[in-house]
Amino acid sequence: MTGPEHYANAESDLEHAAHADDKGRPADVAYWMQAAQVHATLALAAATALGGGDGPPAPDWDAWYRTASEGPGQKRRKREADAAELAEFAKEPQS
Repeated sequence: MTGPEHYANAESDLEHAAHADDKGRPADVAYWMQAAQVHATLALAAATALGGGDGPPAPDWDAWYRTASEGPGQKRRKREADAAELAEFAKEPQS
């Protein structure tokens, strides 16, 4: 599982915890909060590992950007990042 996937799972687990809380199920809340913490810790470890030097390689940066971005422009930013990645790939010499 990648760092961005851990980040997304942590957010999803927090939503599960909120729903469990709405239903008055404290044991489920505790479970989902612990799961969210594990995923958040692993996401942080992945991001930290990529943070050395000039930052993460472009594909990793794009994945983090798409995962951590939210709001009305998220889909547009993902499309732009995907298009930039395809354009960069097209520039590479084909063997």
